[in-house]
Amino acid sequence: MSFESYDAILKFDKTYCDATSQYKANYKAIVDDGFEMSSNYYVIKHRSRITNSILSATPVWSDVGVRLVTPFQVKRTTLIKDDYFKILFKDPEYDVRLGDIFSFGNYSWLVINTSSINELSRSVLVQRCNIKLRFTETEDLTSDIIEIDAIGQKYIVEDLQTDQFITLPENSMQVLLPNDYDGIKVKWTYGGGTRFLLGNPYQNWRTVSYDNISMNRESTHGSGDSGIIKLKVELSEVNTGLDDLVNGVAWQDYF
Repeated sequence: MSFESYDAILKFDKTYCDATSQYKANYKAIVDDGFEMSSNYYVIKHRSRITNSILSATPVWSDVGVRLVTPFQVKRTTLIKDDYFKILFKDPEYDVRLGDIFSFGNYSWLVINTSSINELSRSVLVQRCNIKLRFTETEDLTSDIIEIDAIGQKYIVEDLQTDQFITLPENSMQVLLPNDYDGIKVKWTYGGGTRFLLGNPYQNWRTVSYDNISMNRESTHGSGDSGIIKLKVELSEVNTGLDDLVNGVAWQDYF
């Protein structure tokens, strides 16, 4: 049966105003029947978007039942291994945005892609966070410490399915983090961008570029309420005299 014929039949049923609404209702009914019975069904945590100082100090987490699936067959030789999951939601209208953070399997995961608006199901692609950015806006490095779950990459993936990627220079790294109340506090200035202490033992990484455009999306949620900030950081020297090597917080040259 063609879509036009199906749409014509629906005109006799006033429950739905169009074929798309009927399709969505049918899909939801099918999903509801067996969603939680699936072997890959899990209850994970979804963090509320950090939009103010209160949520920054005390993040709010909500439980949500989802299916976790491998998004594609990843080669065994790949560098990424199991760092990606596709999250399928029971509710096709579930509110999730680019740059949101989920927690499961004792890790934090960043939403790096969302499903098309043309899809009946609701799904997102998440990548495992492997670093935590810690810094403060005060000269007292032990107070008001900001912590951001982020992804540090020594390579840029071009195609996940074919395992194609670009390796960055040894002293460079790309960092992805949520574009939210905390993320926009990272600075990039000609006088010196925000420094981070990462690794064990600590290495100092200085922000040298800041992109809050290419992975952001203007939406009805409002500007700056969705998306990802992309940083380029370069290896620098640890300042043993000023950096807090106990708490892992670097001194900032712009203080």
